[in-house]
Amino acid sequence: MSGWIADHRKELESNIWLMPPMYHRVWQWLKYSVNHKEAKIPNKDGNFTTILPGQRATSYRQIAKSVGYYEGRKWKEPNVKTVKSILDWLVKEKMISVWGNTLGTIVTIENWSLYQEKEIEGNTKRITPSTPSKHYLDTNNNDITMNNNDKQKNTLVKDVIDHLNAVTNKQYKHTSQKTAACIIARVNEGFKELTQYKYVIDVKASQWMGTDSEKYLRPETLFGPKFEGYLNEKPAIKMKVTNELKGALGSPNPTKRVAEW
Repeated sequence: MSGWIADHRKELESNIWLMPPMYHRVWQWLKYSVNHKEAKIPNKDGNFTTILPGQRATSYRQIAKSVGYYEGRKWKEPNVKTVKSILDWLVKEKMISVWGNTLGTIVTIENWSLYQEKEIEGNTKRITPSTPSKHYLDTNNNDITMNNNDKQKNTLVKDVIDHLNAVTNKQYKHTSQKTAACIIARVNEGFKELTQYKYVIDVKASQWMGTDSEKYLRPETLFGPKFEGYLNEKPAIKMKVTNELKGALGSPNPTKRVAEW
């Protein structure tokens, strides 16, 4: 395993430093083992799951084995229940988020950019620039300075989820790492227009609202691997099309999408 992360002295003052040693061992292993670049893992159904930087597909059992150690000649490792308790604590402290799929457990390091730097013109610079005194670990602080590209992605995620909530009367949070990961994965595939996401939401809502499929009006379904297919579907009922709405599928100047049914 190669690569590196930026560690922080402020961790000595964080809550995890007051916990039993295994908590910190698990935390360090997660930080060191997550992806440093996007990867796609094949699923049994032929689709792919996108694992973003700062994420890892793993399992409680794998974590337990990975943080094991020798005491003399005896090998020791925590049991699965202990690992789950530690992950639950890390989630509560807003240090990670955890969700499961067919691959097992997907762990995301919150505020991953805080632990990364990159090379710019031969000099090492932080992705989240600020004065040196401000480079510290604060797992409860979400106000991280981001580059313009990150800001654009976050704005898109917020606008998409706001529209989804307005259409479905749900309360999804755009700050959820799991939700954001779905949308950002599609952005990385080239789907960068807000109108595209609104169109998919409107079309699938017209098809699924009031049916047994209404439960699938959720980010992981709408913005998952089938997103492109949904983008090429037609609404189940007539949608009011205005000049602003034209373009989700072929208009040269897609801007804003409004649908009524």
